[in-house]
Amino acid sequence: MSKLRIKDNGCRVVKRGFSAVGARQAKYSEYPTVIPLSFDSLISRVKEIQYRTGIKLALYEPSNYAPDNLGTYYTTAQVTEIAFIPQGMVSQTTPVCTYAVFTHKGEIWKISDAYGSLNSWIDENGYKHTKGLMDERFNPTSPESELEIYLPIEEK
Repeated sequence: MSKLRIKDNGCRVVKRGFSAVGARQAKYSEYPTVIPLSFDSLISRVKEIQYRTGIKLALYEPSNYAPDNLGTYYTTAQVTEIAFIPQGMVSQTTPVCTYAVFTHKGEIWKISDAYGSLNSWIDENGYKHTKGLMDERFNPTSPESELEIYLPIEEK
């Protein structure tokens, strides 16, 4: 991962790619109830995933933004190599691209504030969203709940 720029409000730009293995989940609208249960399921099966790094990812793949389907979530474990995909799981590989990154600290239900800050920063710094997977990296062992949000961007 290469850091390109760091700003005072904690937003930064990085260029990276990644691979992950895990489960495809429900529609975005079902996120608040399905994703926590899905991470519990992932944790119970994580030893089946080869070459895992120890980082768990929630990946969001935007759709056509139809009212009934805003996208799909994946609960995954980051891997260094995709060699075997356990039954009922899928793989995701994202080529190297540019991301705006912001670390959210605090209660998970306040995550929309973090997305608001990151979206404002993207616009104010001459970037725009691009297609690609969004990445939330959870750190459940932190004394303060913490997760990093990666949004794919490109210059305007």
